[in-house]
Amino acid sequence: MSKTKKVILLIVEGIVDQVSLEPVLPKLVVGRSVRFVITRGDITTDKTVTTQNIKRKLSNIVSSFLNSSRLIPSDILQVIHIVDTDGAFVPDDCIVANPNEKLLYLSDRIETQNTQGIIDRNEKKTRLLNMLISTPKIFNKQYDVYFFSRNIEHVLHDNDKELTSEEKMELANKFADLYHDTPSEFLSFISDPLIAVQGTKIETWDFIRQDTNSLKRYSNIHVFIEELIARRL
Repeated sequence: MSKTKKVILLIVEGIVDQVSLEPVLPKLVVGRSVRFVITRGDITTDKTVTTQNIKRKLSNIVSSFLNSSRLIPSDILQVIHIVDTDGAFVPDDCIVANPNEKLLYLSDRIETQNTQGIIDRNEKKTRLLNMLISTPKIFNKQYDVYFFSRNIEHVLHDNDKELTSEEKMELANKFADLYHDTPSEFLSFISDPLIAVQGTKIETWDFIRQDTNSLKRYSNIHVFIEELIARRL
């Protein structure tokens, strides 16, 4: 029988998410092991992913994690999936043609050279996210999906610029350095009403799907952090 702590498995899009959150989250979840697995990109816009196979793809991610970590299925307590919204829920008329911009996110619109391409991307992303929001289990484990909007740099750093990979990593390291010894300050930051959508998981998703909210600086990851803390009290 496994004697390891029960694992909360966080599925994230990239190394920046892991570098930003890994130093602080385990300190907020006493008695649980928080582990990360990276999808290396947005699974909801992956050309090989569909409504027919996305749950299987996520289950395979969990299975691969178990194989590489030498854990067993009963070690997994919960699967948490964190995604960027990328403005995916905005109305189509908020996607505006701009021949000089490949892709530009603003607080009320997306400007792009390829409006139909972004409309199609958003339609797929929202279709898959809507499925995941209502999915209770992956790999026979409790599954919940949460968001950064419009992306992790927007939420954690109030940075809405187009950044290089190096710039994103620099910001992630600074964030980790800032909060790794002060988890209570991180919790205060991520729960600040300026960015933290109030309500249950479903209520926060209902909010971010309205109008142009998925382009604005919001997150609901405080919901699962507070729930996990409450379970240990």
